[in-house]
Amino acid sequence: MSSNFKLIYAYDPLCGWCYGLIPALRAFTKAHPDVPIDVLPGGLFTGTPARPYASLIGHIRRAEVHLEQVTGRKPSEAFHAFIAQDCVIDAASERPSHAVLQVQKIAPEKTLEFAHRIQEVHYETGADLNAPATYNQLCTELGIPPLDTDKIENATLNDPDIAAAYSACQRLGPSGYPTIFIATSENKILGSIPSTYDPAAFVEAVEKIIET
Repeated sequence: MSSNFKLIYAYDPLCGWCYGLIPALRAFTKAHPDVPIDVLPGGLFTGTPARPYASLIGHIRRAEVHLEQVTGRKPSEAFHAFIAQDCVIDAASERPSHAVLQVQKIAPEKTLEFAHRIQEVHYETGADLNAPATYNQLCTELGIPPLDTDKIENATLNDPDIAAAYSACQRLGPSGYPTIFIATSENKILGSIPSTYDPAAFVEAVEKIIET
């Protein structure tokens, strides 16, 4: 497999199934380090006013049973304690999505791992994806220059970068999040993989599309 191909990852930072896909994507990058993976935020929880995270507790508890059965991963109790706080915590995709888009510009080679780490600190330690300190910490960890956290905090659907990314994702027409599109370097779509979480099966599925 060569760099004449790439993967486009239709993703949302608040998507638990995207969190479940992390091991498969890491397996693929280990097997094919020459194949780029473009992270394309699509917007799962968007708009004003943002939905309070606490209103989703029942849904998340029910969904995580299936998530763990399929992927072996689920949100931690630290995450549940975080979203159950008395203060209103927004479930807003635009803020972490804006952070990902900033990293694409200043450290593109680290975008995928940054997208993974956002979800890991959120779902495993209860880190707040609305808080600048979360992004400052991750940038230090990954050796990325500091992000413009004011823009992250104020990110909305009207932000040009957010609007362009969400529009591009909608044009691809993912069946849900996550969806992996396999494309040529000229952006010709060869196929897609909507829900394959086993690392070996995921790598094989991508290779099969590229080889046909």
